[in-house]
Amino acid sequence: MKIPFLLSYSKTLTMKWLLERIREWFATVSVEQHYKDAALSYLTLRLEDQQYSDYHAQINHLVEIENRDLLLDCFYQVMPFWTWWRRWQVWIWPNRINTWTIKSSAQGHSQYLVEKYWDQVKEKWVVICYDVRQYLREDEYSMDVQNPVYGLDCKTLAEEAARVYAANWIKVWMFDWYASTPELSFMIRHLWAVWWDMISASHNPPEFNGKKVQDHTWWQMVPPYDQILVDIVVEQVTQIHDMEYKTAQETWFVTFIDDSDRAAYRKNVQKISLSWSRSVKILFSPFHGTGSTSIYPILQGLDFDIHMDAASWWVDPRFSSILFNIPNPEVTQAYEGLKQPADNLWADIIITTDPDADRIGLMSKEDHGWHFYTGNEICILTTSYILEKYTKKWLLRPEHTLAKTLVTTEFMTVLAREYGIWIEGDLLVWIKYIADFINKLDADWRIDDFLIWWEESHWINMYHDREKDWAVAALLLAEIASECKDQWTTLFQHLNKLYEKFWYYHSYLTEIRLPWAEGMSQIAKIQKAFREKLPTSFWEFAVKDVVDRLDGDDFVSTTDKVSRNIIVMTFDSPYDNSFLKCTVRPSGTEPKTKFYFELWNTAGDVLAQTSKTKEVRKKLEIELLTFAYATIWIDFPERGFLLFWQMPAQQKMKYFDLEEDIAALKDIENKEERETSLAWLLKVFWSNPVEKTTHAFEARYWVSMLEYLELE
Repeated sequence: MKIPFLLSYSKTLTMKWLLERIREWFATVSVEQHYKDAALSYLTLRLEDQQYSDYHAQINHLVEIENRDLLLDCFYQVMPFWTWWRRWQVWIWPNRINTWTIKSSAQGHSQYLVEKYWDQVKEKWVVICYDVRQYLREDEYSMDVQNPVYGLDCKTLAEEAARVYAANWIKVWMFDWYASTPELSFMIRHLWAVWWDMISASHNPPEFNGKKVQDHTWWQMVPPYDQILVDIVVEQVTQIHDMEYKTAQETWFVTFIDDSDRAAYRKNVQKISLSWSRSVKILFSPFHGTGSTSIYPILQGLDFDIHMDAASWWVDPRFSSILFNIPNPEVTQAYEGLKQPADNLWADIIITTDPDADRIGLMSKEDHGWHFYTGNEICILTTSYILEKYTKKWLLRPEHTLAKTLVTTEFMTVLAREYGIWIEGDLLVWIKYIADFINKLDADWRIDDFLIWWEESHWINMYHDREKDWAVAALLLAEIASECKDQWTTLFQHLNKLYEKFWYYHSYLTEIRLPWAEGMSQIAKIQKAFREKLPTSFWEFAVKDVVDRLDGDDFVSTTDKVSRNIIVMTFDSPYDNSFLKCTVRPSGTEPKTKFYFELWNTAGDVLAQTSKTKEVRKKLEIELLTFAYATIWIDFPERGFLLFWQMPAQQKMKYFDLEEDIAALKDIENKEERETSLAWLLKVFWSNPVEKTTHAFEARYWVSMLEYLELE
């Protein structure tokens, strides 16, 4: 029976009954008490305040279907503002992205700008951009009652933010169509703006959205300065000011960027070109995002033979042509739908970007098929190319400087040493620390010494922009591939020659994803275990050294402590001529613990080294992640490592609960009924569930899931 919210005479009784029922539920959830108390407090505030009445029906629906985990996760906190991001799933308040979280972010940011930068704000503007996202998920709420977030898109959220800035007497430059993050970053100096906002969730699944900011120096603030903005956004927003969007335009508080400004960005990237070679044939996929507005015309304007993928060039907030609907260039499965079109085109390389086009992905056609390149391999290819070109042109100077974070491949250090230049190679993770380093060069009148920086997560930039720019990487990679083709070789062969000249480096990233409020506690427990309960060895891998980045100087802010929550372990290798390292850190923007592996061997037979090193890494990965799972009381089977690596831990364990039920479907004689029953069992795994689970199934039953069930 539905609770009659609209009947005023029963409202008080309804609220008391509802909150008491929720309180009883929360008592059964395995999570720290302060999370439950906070959730009840925020639920009480929202249910008793009529300005939030649009959300009441959906809260009621969650109670009716007894979805206590989602209800707790939506309300246990006000969504954090991680220095420059609010990014998470779209849904109802307050720990989800919706119009309130975006507008409160804009209000807090406005208060910060007025307090800290009023002299500049009077003269300079904020620039706002957005990508292609729209919330269209239907399985977590009722479609039969009011739903204020269904259909919510980036453009609407950008306009809502602009209304808040305008109401705070801050003028806004607005993009009138989708555009990429690097293009937006370029505009901040091109238009002499004071700050920018991007409405996007970058590479995350379709149900995510968010808002990130950056200042007039292209700077994402580092501790302790970032804490000031965080505190204002989260703690000091008591009232959100608002102006009608039409009024904001009529009073010139919102002005649109014209085509000449966007053309200036494209010309700026084209200046990076270091070669006249254009022989490569490229299949390009923007993963249904904004890349089609920038890199495609940039490479086309430089006479590259570039072709847009027919299935994924168009704007689609569902990212429907991409396996698992995850538009992330780091995920190898995202390229499955591109290989056949690339073969049909006789393409040499595939280039991809995430929806806001600040990450790049790469594959090349090789004798063994399509080869996927990690972010670190892209770093190696582009950096060696730049250094070689600068050397041949007599442009390279000892003062030239490279920059990388501590999880980016150490091959960069080898290259810097080989070419006799400086590298800042131990920066904390997140682009803001690279941007801060570049700003220090700028302050010392050394900005022309800066050459290139990288992050292992498919980020790169070469010119003086402090933001990730995949367009720069795409241009460099296209030129490298062209020169390789001119010399009758391939990118993969070229990379192996670099390994043969120096050392073979193998990098690998994996994660334990732990959503919900319970996940926050589990992530903290994992990090604490690596910090305080680390064994002396993991099977045959003896722990050689541990560096805890929390050690050392006192913390200057909470954000400083979050950034330094990193543990770096090195191991004595049981094999000759090799070195093993693993870095463990909680993600700063998502509920997961990340594991960065790097192993390197002395140069020699690269193919032999590759196979051997990957085998060693796999053994070490199993040992370390099994230890991590055990600290949160999860007995993780080895076959679990065959499941799709980005599945949440709870889903992975759920698979093993369902595995025998899946196998039992073989006894159903009717094929259609068998197929329907399989879909029903696997619906918990969301998009493309068979592809996410079949390898673990095959390891037990010796054939693929569909072959076993005779559904192929």
